[in-house]
Amino acid sequence: MDSYLSNLLKHLSESETVWFNKKMELIKAAENEKELFFSFSFVQRKIERKEVVVDQRKWFTDELVRLFFILAKEENDPETFYLKFEKLFITSDSKESIALLKSLPFYPYTKGLLNKASEGLRSNVSDIFKAVAIFNEFPQKYFNEMTWNQMILKSLFIDSPLYSIIGIDEKRNLDLNRMLCDYALERIAASRSINPELWRCVTDVSDNRIFSEWEKVFSNGNDFEKSAIGLISKRSKEQISPSYSMLSNISHEKLRYNTWDEIGEALELERKEL
Repeated sequence: MDSYLSNLLKHLSESETVWFNKKMELIKAAENEKELFFSFSFVQRKIERKEVVVDQRKWFTDELVRLFFILAKEENDPETFYLKFEKLFITSDSKESIALLKSLPFYPYTKGLLNKASEGLRSNVSDIFKAVAIFNEFPQKYFNEMTWNQMILKSLFIDSPLYSIIGIDEKRNLDLNRMLCDYALERIAASRSINPELWRCVTDVSDNRIFSEWEKVFSNGNDFEKSAIGLISKRSKEQISPSYSMLSNISHEKLRYNTWDEIGEALELERKEL
């Protein structure tokens, strides 16, 4: 946590630092949780919201201050911590909820917060969903296959980047493979585009309609789509019928993007520019 604290302090003014340090000491010394709850809700009045990037993930100063307030007092009992988290979560506004969920990997006890993380995934607020899904180790560690798959599908539905989901390659599974192929075929039938990142999670293809679509996309698609088809066809080479010779003979050296992360990062940059 040292890098997080040092990055936070670099973005706080002198008066903000004084207030932050004072509140940390008060929370540590408090006999009950009143000081934590008061300080947690008062952050928005005392801390100017500034962007802070730590370990690839974008945070804001108010989020990190809230995280350190929660961690200020050492907890020896999981149930006590879960109860404290529940109280904070119930009364939180959207920014506070995002801070609570983004911080999941840093809590001393996390397994009992699975329901809250799942609740975040169901939120209609995309930033709350992304607080759980993006650059967060919690889903990889604790989500079962069904919840994980739902997270991937919703990411596609709301156009949230897949490359920033930790464990995206390690947690590929046959059920997700089937759902994504069905989803892709539905979009093909409706003449709708497919997010190129979808193919990253596909490991087994048995429907020739998909191979046919890959050839069309590789012939006429943009650089994102062509690069994705190049990567997935290379991985699926043994499954591709000889009749789809174009897919078997793609020159990967000529692709603009050579990894899934490169595709995802470039797609996200394009979204921001629109």
